[in-house]
Parts: sequence; C-alpha cells; structure tokens
Amino acid sequence: MSSPEVEILRDPVEMTALTLANQAFELINAKYGPEGQNPKGYHNVVHSHDVVGATTTLCDLAIANRKITPKDKALLIISGAFHDFEQDLGSGLNEVSSALAAREAMRNTGVFTPLDEVTVEEVILATQIHYEDGVMLQAATKDNLLAQIVADADLAALGRETEIFWDRSVGLYAELCGDNPTIENQITFLETTAKLLRNHDYYTDEARELFPHQAANLAYVEIVLSSLVRL
Repeated sequence: MSSPEVEILRDPVEMTALTLANQAFELINAKYGPEGQNPKGYHNVVHSHDVVGATTTLCDLAIANRKITPKDKALLIISGAFHDFEQDLGSGLNEVSSALAAREAMRNTGVFTPLDEVTVEEVILATQIHYEDGVMLQAATKDNLLAQIVADADLAALGRETEIFWDRSVGLYAELCGDNPTIENQITFLETTAKLLRNHDYYTDEARELFPHQAANLAYVEIVLSSLVRL
C-alpha cells in the first residue's frame, strides 16, 4: 500500500506545477544568473527558489489549518516560480509580463482551467510594491488569501534566520548599488532596510509562525548601521 507522501507526489496537478516551476527556474537562471544575459544579485534563481520553498512551507501549514486546498498549493507554486520571471521592464510591467508568461506556460500543459490561469495572474500581480510615507507595501489585499501567501513568501527573508537574511540583503545591495558601493550608499540602503523591518508585518499567521526572526534581523542591521555611521 502506498504511503500518503507518495500519493501526494503522484498528484498530476502538483507534479505539473513542479515541472512548470523547474522550467521557470531554468529560464530565470539563463536571464539573471551569474552567466546569464543580465546577471542580478538578488532577483535571480536563488530568490525564485526561496520564494517557492517558502510558498510550499506556508501552503503546507495553511492546508493543515484547513485554509486552502492542495489544488491551491499547486497554483501558488506556479505563482511563486513565475512572480519574478521578468525583471527588465520596471515595476508593474515586470509583474504583468511575468503573469502572462505563467498563463501561457499553464495553458500549454492542458492541465489547468482558464480560472486557474486568472488565479495565478492575480497572485503574481499582488506581489507588486508601492511606497507610502517612504514605507514599502505590497499590493496583496485582505480579500485574497492566496495572494497573501505568495506576498509573504516573497518577503520571507525578512523573517528568516539572520545569516540567510543578511546574505539576501547583500545580494540586493549588489543589485541596486553594485556599481557605486560607497559608505553613503551603504548607509542609505541599511536605513531603508531598517525602516522596512520596523514597519513590515506578514499578512498570514502562518508566515508569522514560520519566519519569526524579523526583530533579530532589525537589531543586526542597526548594529551594522551604527558601525558605519561612526566611520
């Protein structure tokens, strides 16, 4: 008799979602990896893997909490894999192009419905960011739990262990300021990061449970920032 884990792995929808995710990873690495067309320090395949991993973990807990279904998990794996598929068009257009790429990939499988495509598109678009009073906010709303899960996964690094958080922060800094790594730029970047950590709150209870290190990461940033200010 097969174990429950084997039955889950044989689910055709989830297996198709994982196949699409791996296809997205390959293309993202070809575009934004170290040997890619336009290498990026943060928005690369490492981040994509991070988001899908965090999405999967969040989904498993949300399923255990009876909030979403295994079918939802499959759609969110696709959303996480494709959410940063395009990173060269600018905020807004990136998400639109990424959502279109996801929908086309889903359609080509013959496994997903038009409603599934719309769901994935809405989730990807909900990862867009904007700023209010200098604070970065995501587009996800209280009315869309699936979008909230991927939005939380997108910023999971804020609440992960400090070693992981700092490694991802260094990558983001390199992407934003790699051509001009001055002390002033480092201070500005860390001040912005500290402000985000102070004001950010995850949408879901699952993310608050699984990624609890945001306060510790803020303390670490403040220590590094203080050392730079004294220079």
